[in-house]
Amino acid sequence: MQKYRLISNRAIHPGEILCEELKERGIKQKDFAQAIGWQATHLNEFIKGKRNLNEDLAMRLESQLGIPFKTWMSLHNGYIYECKILEKRNADENFIFQSKNASADFRTTANKLEPSKPIHPGEVLKEELDYRGISQKKFAEQIGISYKNINDILNCRKPISADIALLIEAALGIPAHIFTGMQMDYNIFRTHLYSRKTHHDSVLTVPTRLLSSQYFHISYRM
Repeated sequence: MQKYRLISNRAIHPGEILCEELKERGIKQKDFAQAIGWQATHLNEFIKGKRNLNEDLAMRLESQLGIPFKTWMSLHNGYIYECKILEKRNADENFIFQSKNASADFRTTANKLEPSKPIHPGEVLKEELDYRGISQKKFAEQIGISYKNINDILNCRKPISADIALLIEAALGIPAHIFTGMQMDYNIFRTHLYSRKTHHDSVLTVPTRLLSSQYFHISYRM
């Protein structure tokens, strides 16, 4: 059993960001925990990704480090969404070799690997709007684009551009890079499928030409 991922993703917990920040400022975890009025063990769990961020902690971090509350909550939302996306992607992945005729299969291992199928970011956005009870029309008005454009995105007919991702971030608090990253994964996957189909079609057409008596005769004389 093998795995093949177009993109190697790992959700980044805001605790990792805090850990790097404390290192840069030369602050020990124990001292920082005391400064924000938290137990050192709880802070250590947060830094190791074993405890999630909440609004109370985000406000304490803003007060002590000067990093805005909104930034911490945005990091948290991004982490939750990345976890959700990775979980769904892993559930859809097919890691098993596909061999319709094992006895006649002379392909290398690398050529047998099947890539995962990335999700169009419009699917995730649609689920989020449904969860929040926001209609497509209302959301289109909120971010300042036409209803047709948002409908095309939610139905996977149009990509989410960087500009639209920023508008979504401002409206929903979900980091723009979540959507742009998903869109890139999706685009790469579609390109990969197209290239495989083109190659497959060309391979199928070659034997037909080679079997042509005229082609064979000319090749033989040459």
